[in-house]
Amino acid sequence: MNVAMALSGFDPDLDIWYPSALPPDVEALVSTHAIEQEGGPVPVGWGRRRRRRPQRCYEAAGAYFREDGVLYTEGRALSSGRWVPHAWLTGLDGHVIDLAWRVRGVRYLGLQLPDEIVVKAQNRLGRYGPLLPVAIREFGWTPEWLAR
Repeated sequence: MNVAMALSGFDPDLDIWYPSALPPDVEALVSTHAIEQEGGPVPVGWGRRRRRRPQRCYEAAGAYFREDGVLYTEGRALSSGRWVPHAWLTGLDGHVIDLAWRVRGVRYLGLQLPDEIVVKAQNRLGRYGPLLPVAIREFGWTPEWLAR
């Protein structure tokens, strides 16, 4: 990959353009409080829910976060040697359920959002998209909410 592509946010493994970084306030929370997870195969029964088109991770995670036994998770994922903003589901056992990427061996660093915050942030956005900025800036959400 050439330097211009790397700086621009192009991921050749996925053939997708991504924003190259999280907003600074989101990055600060992710860097401090995120849980690191290792990717793996999508569990049986989840494959039919995949959204494999470019930049559909927010839609894929946002559409299925209310399924039993999963939590909406957002942060960044390591692909092609760099971290890119991403969203996925996490099983209650800690297993990553990534409905957007096919890449194996991806590492994830993210924050799990409570369902009530996901719903509020989605309603505020009016579409699928990054929820952490809305949760943090408009609702004052922090990872300490999870300890409540």
